Amino acid sequence: MPALRLDAAFAHLNLGDSHGNAAYTGIDPYFDDLFLMAAERRFLSVERIVATEELVKSVPPQALLVNRMMVDAIVEAPGGAHFTTAAPDYGRDEQFQRHYAEAASTQVGWQQFVHTYLSGTEADYQAAVHNFGASR
Repeated sequence: MPALRLDAAFAHLNLGDSHGNAAYTGIDPYFDDLFLMAAERRFLSVERIVATEELVKSVPPQALLVNRMMVDAIVEAPGGAHFTTAAPDYGRDEQFQRHYAEAASTQVGWQQFVHTYLSGTEADYQAAVHNFGASR
């Protein structure tokens, strides 16, 4: 069977430099590097963009999972893996994930979710997530 070729891949790691080199600082690298290598266009978000020197000094070599040849664009996006995990920066938000799954189960619920969380700016999204957490 031929390998699957993706049109685009989006991945999120803990640390990266402005060139697209990136590392995970948790215990699991997941499959982010494999997704990026399988795609025509590769987009990477990281919790924090740091200087290359800081990146290579702050993690063991095996944690440098992604190199610049695997990335077309990089952006700093703190909380970019929410509602999943970017350990050790933050864990999975199980309650918000359940909220998402419930909303996606009906057309009306999904439209409300889109309106509340996805139709505004990043600041709007963060405020809505904060409000959701505060209401729990």
